[in-house]
Amino acid sequence: MQCLGQIESGFIDNEDFLYCRYIVCYGSDWEVVGGIDNGLSQTACQNHLNSEGSVVWNFPIDVTLKSTNLHGWPRIAISVYGMDFFGRDIIRGYGSLLVPLKPGVHKINVDMFKPIANSSLNSVLGWLTG
Repeated sequence: MQCLGQIESGFIDNEDFLYCRYIVCYGSDWEVVGGIDNGLSQTACQNHLNSEGSVVWNFPIDVTLKSTNLHGWPRIAISVYGMDFFGRDIIRGYGSLLVPLKPGVHKINVDMFKPIANSSLNSVLGWLTG
């Protein structure tokens, strides 16, 4: 099975200068026979001329896998990072998707989850410690 595509763009509320990381997760019966199963994009900023406010990466994915059965079908895990005030890498969002079962061209929107602190104290401590 060949997975060929790209992570085109993303939008996370009030966040800018973001980069994207992906990893292809798969079961024990699967094996990578070509390409790369993980990657890290460039840092990109919002297009302020566009009212959508998305960050565009156009980050290519190209991996070929083989398996003896369907158990552990591949999933792409995506995480988005940005820098905080002190220059530390902070996770800004994460999500995942199953690689489509049928061949062809697919446009998939991935819901991103943004971590938040469960209290004001944790929010301050998280900001201090990164």
